[in-house]
Amino acid sequence: HVQTSRPAVQRFVRRYRLLTGTTPDELSADGRRLAYAGYDVAQFVLSELSPSPSRLTPRTLRAAPTYEGLGMRIGFEGENVNQSMFIHRYRNQQIELLR
Repeated sequence: HVQTSRPAVQRFVRRYRLLTGTTPDELSADGRRLAYAGYDVAQFVLSELSPSPSRLTPRTLRAAPTYEGLGMRIGFEGENVNQSMFIHRYRNQQIELLR
């Protein structure tokens, strides 16, 4: 759930509007806020790259602390958590599975 009153969400919406001319919610299909999810996943991965720009591995991501994003929580410890992860790459107009 995205809490639009949070300052971090408001900053994201302002920046998104500057880049696209619309808000993330205006482009959402059926209430799916994919812009927020994409931002959260990218921030989670980038936060793990920041301290050490070495090769990112699934083990590194699974050991990372829980990330509290704009609209989702990403974590791999405990009970009700993400159980698997797939890394895709978009190249030459095709999506390919890396892991």
